[in-house]
Amino acid sequence: MAKRPRQDNGEARPVTLQDIADRLGVSRVTVSYALRGDRRYVSERLMHDVVRVAQELGYDPSRYHAARRLRLSHLDERLQNHLAAVFFPDNCLHLTYHRIIFESVIETLLENYYAPVLVYEGRPDDSPTPPPLPLAFGRGDIDGAIISGPDPRAFLPSLQALQDDPGFRGHPIVSLLTELPGCSAVIVDDWGGGYALADHLLTLGHRRILHFYDTERSPIYRQRVLGMQQACADHQLAPASVLTPHTWEHVTPEVLARDLPGILRAQPDITAITAMNDLHAETIVGVLRDLRLSMPSRMSVVGFDDIETAEGCGKGGVLTTARVPLADLGQQAAELLLRRITGEEPHDRCTVLPTELIVRKSTAPPRQ
Repeated sequence: MAKRPRQDNGEARPVTLQDIADRLGVSRVTVSYALRGDRRYVSERLMHDVVRVAQELGYDPSRYHAARRLRLSHLDERLQNHLAAVFFPDNCLHLTYHRIIFESVIETLLENYYAPVLVYEGRPDDSPTPPPLPLAFGRGDIDGAIISGPDPRAFLPSLQALQDDPGFRGHPIVSLLTELPGCSAVIVDDWGGGYALADHLLTLGHRRILHFYDTERSPIYRQRVLGMQQACADHQLAPASVLTPHTWEHVTPEVLARDLPGILRAQPDITAITAMNDLHAETIVGVLRDLRLSMPSRMSVVGFDDIETAEGCGKGGVLTTARVPLADLGQQAAELLLRRITGEEPHDRCTVLPTELIVRKSTAPPRQ
C-alpha cells in the first residue's frame, strides 16, 4: 500500500491530483482527464494506472467535488460526476428480454467507471403521473440518462420531467427501443424483422397469416406490420388478402387461450401465426397443443426476439423467430450515452441494430 502524503506536523493530508501526477510522472491535467474517463486525451492503459494509483494513495474526490463544481459553473462548464441514471420498466428483472438489456447497460457503465443510478419507471396505484425524480437530479449529480421500454407513452412523463428539471436540463438522454423527442436512440430494425418473417412464411407457401399487433401502443409493432405488408407486395400479393390482424392490447395469456380457438375455427384457411414475441409464441403453441393442431404440419408459428422460454420454444428450441441483439442494444446505448456526456458525440443520433431470421422447426410448408 502506497504511503499517503504527510503535512509538516507528520499528519496525513488529503491526497491531491498533483500527488497522483507526481507518482506517475504526468501532468495534473492528464490525471484529471483520466479520473473523468475522458478517452479523447488519455489512453486506456494510462487511465487504469491513474485509477490504480489514486486508490493506492487513498484519493477522495468528494473533498474537492463542491469546489470544482462551483468553479466550472462560473466558466459555464459541467462537472462530470460519473453517475448515469437508468430508467427501466418495473418488470425488467423478471422478463428475460429486459433483463438482458438491463445487465448489458449496467456492465458497460461499470466498465467505464460510471455508477448507475437505477430508477424504475413505474406508477404506483395507477397514478396518472410518475413518481418524483430522485434528488440527485435536482442537485446536478447525474451526467446523463438512459430510458428503456417498448411503450413510449409510459416514458413521456418522465422524459418531460427530466427535460424540465433545472439540475438536469440539457444533459444527454438515450432512448432504448423507441425514438423519443430530444433524445439519442438505439433501436432495432423491426421493419426488417417483420419483413424477414413474412417473406419466410410466404416463400414456404402460406397465403393466410394471423398476425398479432399493438400499433396503438408502440411504433415497434407498427414497423413490423409495415415490413410484413411490404413482403406481401414483393410476392405480388395484396397484404389485406394475406394478413389477418388481431390486436394484442390488454390481451392476457388467459384471454388468448380463450379467444384463439374461435379465431381459428372462424377462419380455417389460416396456416401460420406471427406472435408479438417469443413468450407470446409460447402461449400460442400451448393453445395449439390443446386444440390438437400439430406444429408445423397443421400450423406454423413464428416469434420475435429469440430468447429462452420455459417450454424451450425460443433460443436453442424449436421456434422460428427474428433474433434481436439484446446485449448489443444495452452496450451500445450505454456507450452512446458516455460519448454524449464527454462530448465525443456532439449531437443526438439514432443507431439502428439489425435483426436476424432464425429458422427452426416451428415452420414448414402448409398442408395442402
